[in-house]
Amino acid sequence: MLTLGKSRQITGCLYACLAMCLFSAAAMGQSERTVGSDEVIVGKINEFIRQGWKDNEVGPSARADDAKFARRVSLDIVGHIPSYTDLMAFLEDESPDKRAKFIDNLLDDEDYIKNWTNIWGNLLIGRANNRNNRGARGPLDRFLRASLNRNIPYDEFVFELVSAEGTSNTNGAVAFLSSHLNEGAVPATSITSRVFLGMQVQCTQCHNHPFNNWQQSQFWSMNAFFRGTRRGGGGQNGPIQLQDNPSTDMVRFEKRNGTTKAAFRKFVDGTNVKNKQLVDGLLVDKGDIKPRLELAKLITDPEQPYMART
Repeated sequence: MLTLGKSRQITGCLYACLAMCLFSAAAMGQSERTVGSDEVIVGKINEFIRQGWKDNEVGPSARADDAKFARRVSLDIVGHIPSYTDLMAFLEDESPDKRAKFIDNLLDDEDYIKNWTNIWGNLLIGRANNRNNRGARGPLDRFLRASLNRNIPYDEFVFELVSAEGTSNTNGAVAFLSSHLNEGAVPATSITSRVFLGMQVQCTQCHNHPFNNWQQSQFWSMNAFFRGTRRGGGGQNGPIQLQDNPSTDMVRFEKRNGTTKAAFRKFVDGTNVKNKQLVDGLLVDKGDIKPRLELAKLITDPEQPYMART
């Protein structure tokens, strides 16, 4: 979650792990108060870490001394080493919870927002201001800063990015997907699957995956969620516009042997999101379905394992 709670949840790189821990604790039937407690979350994270050591037949590194700890955690959270004054105050502190307090102070530092805005911006659209994302980085950074300042939950953060509509001057989240709509939204399909579902599917646009069960048709079934997305504006430094329009739930793609096949809009678990439904033996129009909105709902559905696992 982007909702970090403070000292025990040290850095943004634990967001997804914390979400997974909360889901796991809830599955164990714990009360809401207990599930959200630091002790349960830290205990679950430690359990996963110890299992990782066991699976890879390695042991833990020695506990870092205070100076190394301060340097490492500062680089992780605020993106730079601590000042001499802050470091000396920490080293001279003899209280047993001084590391937790040091982390709390870093999370309150304005450089925490700056650092993680930069990290997420690079992850979502990259550093380069190329023709696909020209004019997008500023609005996206504004959205990221606001999200971190508001401390919104991670599932809400993902939902806003995937379902974004409107103009970049009022909704900076549109800058994410507007940067990846070239080539029939193939990049949008790939980056959404990789960042939020933990699936490297980009090579399956051309062939079945050589190392897992992911099929070429599954890539294009996911791609169908983006076929109604339209980008406008952006010229002469004007705002970017993004729409999520109703669209056909079928995409045609070419196999390696040159034949053409059809793929229908489906989530990675096989859930169909069609424009029509069968009622009393008749196909009935569901109405104006916004495909990306449906995709955002599926990605953040607490019954789906992909985002938490990622």
